[in-house]
Amino acid sequence: MFMVVRYLQKAGDSLHIHHDDGTIQTAYPTGSGLYLVAYTAPPPDPDPDPDPDPEPGVWSHPAPGAPIYSAYGPRSGGFHYGTDFSSTTAAVGVPILAVTEMLITTAVDAYEGGNETAGTYVKGNNGTYTFSYAHGADNTLAVSAGQTVPKGTILFYEGATGNVTGTHLHFEIYEGVYSDPWAGYPVFPPNPEPILAANGVAL
Repeated sequence: MFMVVRYLQKAGDSLHIHHDDGTIQTAYPTGSGLYLVAYTAPPPDPDPDPDPDPEPGVWSHPAPGAPIYSAYGPRSGGFHYGTDFSSTTAAVGVPILAVTEMLITTAVDAYEGGNETAGTYVKGNNGTYTFSYAHGADNTLAVSAGQTVPKGTILFYEGATGNVTGTHLHFEIYEGVYSDPWAGYPVFPPNPEPILAANGVAL
């Protein structure tokens, strides 16, 4: 099977190879004038399937199969306001899911105006909590602002965009409803782990 290249897109030091079938490959420089293709991203599902286990009242794990890499709390002389989940050392990891039904309020790709700290990120709320997901793999964003998505919807794939040292999901939960809790709101997120556990997520 041949893949027809539609166009190339420069993205920092890397190249994005866009194909006619909607797939996107990212090629990284070798330092010797060559580029190596590292990943083929599937086109976003226009109607993502919900969690295959729709048990009422139980949330989805935000990064299924990924253990906690760095917990909420003091870290390296500072404070880590969130929980990091990491499944791999590869450039792209597991699909990152909406933990519950939520309204997407912010969805930004790293190379289309993404936050230099968060990279590819998504934020949304369910009317009680606001959820923040950061460091998605480039070109894997699968939702957009204004959508209401069911539990288990793929938001993006675990990545290493933004200010990171490795592939992981940085996940935060805020008590209350915010369009973007990073945009000047004087709030700090509580530990998301007991909130996830209270909603049936095994960590």
